Amino acid sequence: MRLTYHYIEPKTPEEKKEQERKMTAIYEMLFGAVLEERKFKEKLKDLPNGFSIMDGNSYNCCICDMYVKNEKLWYDKWGKKCLACQDAVDKNVIPASICKNHGARYTDFEFEIYFKLETRTIKRLISQNVLKVRIIPKSGFRVFLIEENIDVLPPKDILKSISIPVEGDKNAITTIPWYEGKDPKKIIGKYKIWPHLTALRNKQ
Repeated sequence: MRLTYHYIEPKTPEEKKEQERKMTAIYEMLFGAVLEERKFKEKLKDLPNGFSIMDGNSYNCCICDMYVKNEKLWYDKWGKKCLACQDAVDKNVIPASICKNHGARYTDFEFEIYFKLETRTIKRLISQNVLKVRIIPKSGFRVFLIEENIDVLPPKDILKSISIPVEGDKNAITTIPWYEGKDPKKIIGKYKIWPHLTALRNKQ
């Protein structure tokens, strides 16, 4: 997946004004999110075990990233969670800490992003016990903890996307997946997941 960012220098007062309007809108959105989180944390002082969000809005679950309506969300010191993920946390199926530490786990979607690994291959690796998985009972969402897959899955911090300038456009920067800017085998060849990453191995 590639993302390209362009900066266009405004040439007229109208363009400059429009650019300032867009920047103001972005700052207002970010500031609103900060105020909203602060409001939730204040409420948590009175309800330390957490509470159901009932403000008419929708939010993303911090574990499965599902976009759900307020009454289907629970908020506590770990953040916003859908009821299925909250149930899994309550029953110790998954650790609550992964709500804030996404670097400690992988999901099916991330396997596709980082390794171009297909769902059928993931299922096969689970059945072969190559990958150890935690499954959220009420949704079927899968979580792969790195600490339970030592020597199998690499830490995410070595798989960061790479920013490069766009050739012929000095005002544009594009991001490319880590495996397009580095030798995949040199980076993760020692991990047991490597022999199963057909798409990346074919780049050799």
